[in-house]
Amino acid sequence: MPLICHNGRFLDAATPVLDAANPAFRWGEGLFETMRMHNGTIPLAARHWARLQDGLERLGLNAAALQQPVLENLLEELARRNDCSAAARLRLEVYRDGSGLGFVAEATALDAADAGLNERGWQVEVFPDARIAADAFSSLKRSCYLPYLLAARRAADTSMDECLLLNAWGRVCDGARSSVFVVRGNDIVTPPLSEGAIDGVLRRHLIDTLAAEGRPVREEALTMEDLLAADELFLTNALKGIRWAARFRSRTYGNTRARPLYERLGEPFAAPAVASE
Repeated sequence: MPLICHNGRFLDAATPVLDAANPAFRWGEGLFETMRMHNGTIPLAARHWARLQDGLERLGLNAAALQQPVLENLLEELARRNDCSAAARLRLEVYRDGSGLGFVAEATALDAADAGLNERGWQVEVFPDARIAADAFSSLKRSCYLPYLLAARRAADTSMDECLLLNAWGRVCDGARSSVFVVRGNDIVTPPLSEGAIDGVLRRHLIDTLAAEGRPVREEALTMEDLLAADELFLTNALKGIRWAARFRSRTYGNTRARPLYERLGEPFAAPAVASE
C-alpha cells in the first residue's frame, strides 16, 4: 500500500485524514501544487513555492505557516518510501487549519509516457460545458477545480489527449491539464492571465526564458479561429514538459518550433521516467 503524508505523518494512502468540516472539502478553500521529482529533486521548485506562497496570501491563508524546507524534506522522504524518488509525480494540497495550514502530500511513480517529447501529436478539442471566469483568483491552482476535472474526463471519454477551456467571452483560456501556446509565423502567443488562465509554472518559466533571450512570448487573447489559423499549437505542463498538438478540429500542425523548445528544457523532461534507485 503506498503512503501519503498528512501534516507530517506518514500513513497508508487509504487512511481517512479529513473530517467533514475541512475547508478544502467543504468549500474548496485551499490550493494544490502538482510537481515532478527527478532523482530526489523538484525541477522549477522555486517557481512552485512562489506560486503557492502567492496563492496563500491572496486567499488570506497563513502564508507564514508554510515551511518550505520542511515540506521539501517530507516530499523527498515520501517519494523514497514509495520507491519513486527517481521519477515521481508529487501532489501537495494545502488548506486552512485553524490559524495555520494543513496539508496532504502524495507521491506516485511518474508515467513513462511523460518522458521525452510526444512523437505522436496530441488530438485536442474544446470542452463545451463550462466557462472560466476571469477574476482575482482564476490564476491560482485552487482546490475548487471542477471545470478542469470535467474537461479532463471529457478528453478521456472522447479519445482526445486534451480538452481546452474557454472563458466567459468564448476565448481560449487554458487546457484541462496545461497552458496553451500557438505559433504564428515568428511569434509565440499565449493567453494572458487576465483571460482567466492558470499561472502555470512551466508557462511562466518558458515566458521568462525566452524573454531573457530577446525572444519574448506575446500574451494576447486567443479565439478558436486563432487556433485554426495557427502554424503550431503546443501545451505546457510541469509534469509533462511540452506537448505538441497534431490536430484541432480541421486543422493539423507540426512541431517545428515545439521540438527545439522542448529540447532546450533539458533534464528532467528528456530523462527516462523510470530509473533504477
